[in-house]
Amino acid sequence: HSLGVDTSAQGLGGGVDQFRVLNGELNVLGSMDWVFSDTIDGWAIWDGLQWRAGDNTGLLTGGLAKDLIEYQGDRYIAGNFNRPGFPHDIARWTTDHWESLGPGIQGDPWVNELAVYGDKLYVCGEFAAGWGNPASGLMTWDGTQWANPFPQIAFVAMGRNVQVANGKLWFCGPFMAQGLPGIYNFGVYDGTTLCVFGGNGLADAGRMCVAPDTLYAFVWGNDLDVNALG
Repeated sequence: HSLGVDTSAQGLGGGVDQFRVLNGELNVLGSMDWVFSDTIDGWAIWDGLQWRAGDNTGLLTGGLAKDLIEYQGDRYIAGNFNRPGFPHDIARWTTDHWESLGPGIQGDPWVNELAVYGDKLYVCGEFAAGWGNPASGLMTWDGTQWANPFPQIAFVAMGRNVQVANGKLWFCGPFMAQGLPGIYNFGVYDGTTLCVFGGNGLADAGRMCVAPDTLYAFVWGNDLDVNALG
């Protein structure tokens, strides 16, 4: 069933990167530049009948929206955008305006995905401790400050994916683990213990999806491949 978006029509081009359902509405995120009754930049909302812009402040103009989530009663959006007054690539909506998260994410970052686990917001993407952040690849925000959730690991490239499934927090992306040889690609945290796996030469994990009894992963190597781990 068509949702009324003809991507071949002039003014309706651009890529869709993520779907999120909040408050019974479909939120579509990406680098879209759609024109309906108003201009939609990067974030479109479908209410079941029509489209509207998720943001009219210009925050996402010329940028990319990658994820959207609600945390502590506020709405957070992240991706790859950098507007004056908004330290890089993540912002929260409070009452009637967007605001930065403390000092923001330092350097030239890129946020891939957000997840809420326990009382923390987990932010996964391309950022480094060497740029002035508390961690590389994966950080937490508690509503007041940034922190490194897992000091025992260090990402060597961007954090690719973070999600909550089966009561646990899962993440992927290449990292080194303290006391273990080589590069690992997956971690799972149950609120007490962190377990790492997917080492021993496994290619760089690009995306994952966790089902009740199986983890599915898309990995980068000499060939694109999809794998399942029971």
